[in-house]
Amino acid sequence: LWFPPYRVLFNGAELPHDAFLMNLMSSTEWKSVCTPLGKAEEVDGKIIYTSLRPSRLSSEQLTAQAEAARKGRYLDTFYREKLCIPTARENACWTADMFQYITHLEDKRLHTDPSVIRFVIVDPSKSASQQSDLTGIISVAVDPKKNAIYIRRAVAEHLKSADVAKRAIEVAVESNAQIVFVEIIGQHGVVDENFTNAVTKRGMPIQLFWLHQGHTPKGDYGTGNDAIKRWRAQQILPYYQDGEVWHHPDLRE
Repeated sequence: LWFPPYRVLFNGAELPHDAFLMNLMSSTEWKSVCTPLGKAEEVDGKIIYTSLRPSRLSSEQLTAQAEAARKGRYLDTFYREKLCIPTARENACWTADMFQYITHLEDKRLHTDPSVIRFVIVDPSKSASQQSDLTGIISVAVDPKKNAIYIRRAVAEHLKSADVAKRAIEVAVESNAQIVFVEIIGQHGVVDENFTNAVTKRGMPIQLFWLHQGHTPKGDYGTGNDAIKRWRAQQILPYYQDGEVWHHPDLRE
């Protein structure tokens, strides 16, 4: 630890999603190890708890503790402390069966169908040095006739400020999209000029729209920088619940 490359070790229980320790665990620059006491699996619509450390806690004891936590309404805390999962599965809004995937053949139709609306959404890095954080670019297609939303491509890359617009236009060309939405938060005047220049140089009929930073509405969306992200996720949740959102097969985990 005292010789380069230096390392810092954190030891603690699982925390809410926006906690500092959770951000470290999700970072590709850090190595993290989870040692849960048990796991929770859904079997025939019922959550089954199984001990992974039977010498310390049996499956029966783990199940009894989960039941007590449910009655005491601190099930999320039980999941964090015992199972190393931030949120209880019983409380999760998002389920695996909501994620539907199209075929490559269907994606080809989306690429050329004139009735389909194709666009790209760009979320540039918010840090002062853009390359130190990820820029997100998502290609979306909407089919009004089928009442369906298609997530065709998702890009998360470390990009220099000057390369964000270039990369976004590349994704738009690959997706045959003629509309690009760009989120503007702290670099208005720089980002929009880069995008305008990128489109002008290519001589392409691409429309640019600017999305300005919003504020998290009143409600229980938690605290921290991810609060507004949870609010945004809640806005699209009904579309997933109704089976109206589909993904390109390459996005399958």
